[in-house]
Amino acid sequence: MSDVIYDDVMRTESKGMKTERVEMMVDIYESADAVRGHDFRTETNTHQPLQRTGSDSVRNRSSRAAAVCLVLLCVLLMTAVIVLCVHIHTKSTNYTEERNKLLNKITNLTDERDGLIFTNKNLTNERDQLRNELQICAEWTCYQSRSYYISKEKKNWTESRRYCTERGADLTIINNREEQDFVKNMSGAAAVWIGLTDSDVEGTWKWVDGSTLNSDYRFWPSGEPNGGKAENCAVTVPVSTPDWRSDSVRNRSSRAAAVCLVLLCVLLLTAVIVLCVHIHTKSTNYTEERNKLLNKITKLTEERLIKYKNLTNERDQLRNELQICAEWTCYQSRCYFISKEKKNWTESRRDCTERGADLIIINNREEQDFIKNMPGAAAVWIGLTDSDVEGTWKWVDGSTLTSGFWASGEPSGGTTENCAVTVPPVSAKDWANSVGGHDEASEWTCYQSRSYYISNEKKNWTESRRYCTERGADLIIINNREEQDFVKNMPGAAAVWIGLTDSDVEGTWKWVDGSTLNSGFWASGQPKGGTTENCAVTVPPVSTPDWSNLVGWRDIACKRALQWICEKRISQLILP
Repeated sequence: MSDVIYDDVMRTESKGMKTERVEMMVDIYESADAVRGHDFRTETNTHQPLQRTGSDSVRNRSSRAAAVCLVLLCVLLMTAVIVLCVHIHTKSTNYTEERNKLLNKITNLTDERDGLIFTNKNLTNERDQLRNELQICAEWTCYQSRSYYISKEKKNWTESRRYCTERGADLTIINNREEQDFVKNMSGAAAVWIGLTDSDVEGTWKWVDGSTLNSDYRFWPSGEPNGGKAENCAVTVPVSTPDWRSDSVRNRSSRAAAVCLVLLCVLLLTAVIVLCVHIHTKSTNYTEERNKLLNKITKLTEERLIKYKNLTNERDQLRNELQICAEWTCYQSRCYFISKEKKNWTESRRDCTERGADLIIINNREEQDFIKNMPGAAAVWIGLTDSDVEGTWKWVDGSTLTSGFWASGEPSGGTTENCAVTVPPVSAKDWANSVGGHDEASEWTCYQSRSYYISNEKKNWTESRRYCTERGADLIIINNREEQDFVKNMPGAAAVWIGLTDSDVEGTWKWVDGSTLNSGFWASGQPKGGTTENCAVTVPPVSTPDWSNLVGWRDIACKRALQWICEKRISQLILP
């Protein structure tokens, strides 16, 4: 029976082993029948290959492989997560550090930019101030011993006067018809403020110096002034219209205030809009702003260096020009500059030519005396040399010296001394191997910052004054004893017209600039001519016989023909 069972078992195995349950039953049956005749261990060993085979082993191995793969996957995911976290943390730290560095750099750059803007602003203001000073120096016009400036901008009367007083001047005071015509022609087609107002007492017009408007020097057009209390300031109107008219300061001030208020509101609204746009722009992408700032840093650094250098150079140039403006002195249609440093003849001439000039050429005694009396003058080089041909002295313009002002025994240097100097009065000499010259004799004489001209012909008082004004001067105004003595001692002086008259109001003597005579140098018993003698002359100690006892001033008829003296200020040169 065991053989049958065994055969069944073998068939079962050959068929592929049906199920675990059938195998277990066969084993049990076999064990029950053959337990007596067989060794348990031998039997057990004989049938050992029948335990746990087939699909069960495959399942167990698949489960273990899946578990291993799952564990490995988890490890890999965990590793990836850790690496990613470390990477993100590192990048975040680097990004934060870079951001902080950029913010610090931006802050520093902003501070540096603000400092540069402030510095540039100061340099720009200084440059503009220097330009204004140069422009003012060039824009003032001289007339009758006064300087006039007409503005290019518009202000009310009060602001216009403040503008003048800040520059050491005041609104113009018009004293006569000549000055009125000069102002009208100077202003052209513009209506300009003058220094006349009745703001203190209605109807009482006063000049800005406190003096009351003279009834003889009024240039009101017909119907003016007519503004009453509403119009308290005066203007002089264009050439094509009448002379003066009053205007309303208050109305113009109100309109100006309204316009300023509207402009302020517009500016505030614009500022709010710009600020909103700016805030919105600042809140955009940080990376884009960083890149722009980095580019801007480079450009700003280059621009800062270039702009600062340009402004510094321009400022220094303007300072040099302004300094040159103050250091040149005019005399007889020429301008002169005396150096404060010492150089040899060649270097001195180079310094002059770089300034657009040359060493001085002295042509007459007047110019020689002027050079000798210049403030600070010592032994100075002049434009005379015999370096080309020994003994043949030539000026720097190539002309040959015909006559000069050599000191006694000069020139004496031979071939070793080939350049000339002029020596001031302290040295008691004129030239020492140095000379100078001029083109033609000038009849103007300088004294105390003014130039004087004494005529060789005779005219009446009006024609004499016209002669002076056509030359940018006027009849002389004598302010002190020194000037009176200077006029008395002028060579060729006789009884000469001076700028003093009482033709407007009998007995009220006024100078040609409109100022009233306070004290004078009248001869004994003068003035005494009444309404027939309205012009003044000054009589020197030696004069015509009939005036020999009248040294000083006297009044005579204006129609008489006499010599005259013109006076004008000495101007300064502004180099381009």
